[in-house]
Amino acid sequence: LDIINNDTIRLYLQGLYESNFPRLTKNNSFTPDISNVLDEYYLDSFKPNSDYTLKFSAQLATDTVGTKIFSDERYKFPYVHKRNGNQYTIGYVPLDFAALKKDSKFQMLLEQTKRYRDSKLRRYGLVEREIKEVVKRIDAELE
Repeated sequence: LDIINNDTIRLYLQGLYESNFPRLTKNNSFTPDISNVLDEYYLDSFKPNSDYTLKFSAQLATDTVGTKIFSDERYKFPYVHKRNGNQYTIGYVPLDFAALKKDSKFQMLLEQTKRYRDSKLRRYGLVEREIKEVVKRIDAELE
């Protein structure tokens, strides 16, 4: 930051690195890691799906995550994923589906995780806009 003469650009970069980027990381006070919120409940209320006639699928929106570009990829669960010689069954089912639908604790946990996800999505949008703005300002400064 010491080599940047433009005060506006320096403030944008400082805000990104000291405030916004840390809030995008996992397990911070603004958006805790959702698995930490749900893990204990899942361990008590779900089991790996061994009924391979029960199917569901997930579809990722076209997006870029890290260096991988996801283009309308579809995943069917459960499936056995082999990695490094190990086998992992992906897909879980409730121990008691009727009880789960009525469980207020589960409903609260779902609402809580929706708030965390919504907050993180808003933060991603904000950071994306700020990065584009600072890049635009840097380009203008370099001209």
